Formats: sequence, structure tokens, C-alpha cells
Amino acid sequence: MRKIASPLLLVLVIGLIAVASVPAQQSWLAPSIAAAAFTQVFNAAQPGARLYTIILGQVIGVVSGFAGTLLARAGDAPKFIGNHDITWQRVLAIVIAVAITATLQELFKARSPAGGTTAVVVAVGAETATLDGAIRLAVGIVMVAVLGEAARRVMLVVEKSEPES
Repeated sequence: MRKIASPLLLVLVIGLIAVASVPAQQSWLAPSIAAAAFTQVFNAAQPGARLYTIILGQVIGVVSGFAGTLLARAGDAPKFIGNHDITWQRVLAIVIAVAITATLQELFKARSPAGGTTAVVVAVGAETATLDGAIRLAVGIVMVAVLGEAARRVMLVVEKSEPES
């Protein structure tokens, strides 16, 4: 049952967020937010899949990405993705964002690879370090937290009902 339930639930969570993004014309599904859903569904019983870790780990990532971008003065630098020039400002923003994220996630026991990825998403310029960017990320984080938590709870029931192998 797990081999069927987990992919279906994951498609449902990510699909609903993607579908909701179209009429709103907002990209609420950053790659790092989708990664959080994978954690919630595929690792339902692990501490990193819990609601606390998903939300706080992502929020720490957003704040750290903004801080790195601001401190490195990288807001106007070209994006550090695709076929763009690589700038030292973006490199510095990435290093700062990752350092802050790792430190705060460790301090608050909210270790989330997806949240770390969110910090990098902002620091590289894939999401803008602006109020609009913060709102897009916040909405996506709330959506994945709520939908992913429901899917995680279903997976916990599924996993409990299956015999140990």
C-alpha cells in the first residue's frame, strides 16, 4: 500500500499547490517547497517531516536567504542560475545564507534540507528578496505545511498498518 499511497499523496500535495498557483498567477511552488512535501510523504515518521520542522526550517531558510542577499548586497546582481554571469555578491550571499540557516536550524532543532534549499533559492536570485518574494514563499510554505501534514498523517497510518519487512 505504501508504494501506491506515497506517490499519489505527493502528486496530490504538489499538484494542488501548482493548480492553485495558476489562477493566482503566483509561483507558490519553489523547488525547495516541493522538496519539503517529499520529506513529509516519504519520511513521514522522521523528525524532519514534522510540522514544526517543515515550517520553522523553511522560515529560517527564507530569513537567512534574505539576510545573505542583503548583507552581500546581491539584490541587484544577476541571478546565479541558468545562463547568467556568476557574481561574487551572489556567491557571498549563498555562503552567508547557508551559514545562518545551518546555525539557526541546529539551534532550534529544525533541521530541514528543504529549508536550507530555500535559503539558497533566495540567495541565488531564483526568488526575489522582496516583500513580494517573501509573500510568495510564505504562501507556498503554509500550503505545503498544511497539505503535506495531512498527507504525512495518512502515511503514518499506512505505515502502521503494514507489517514490518
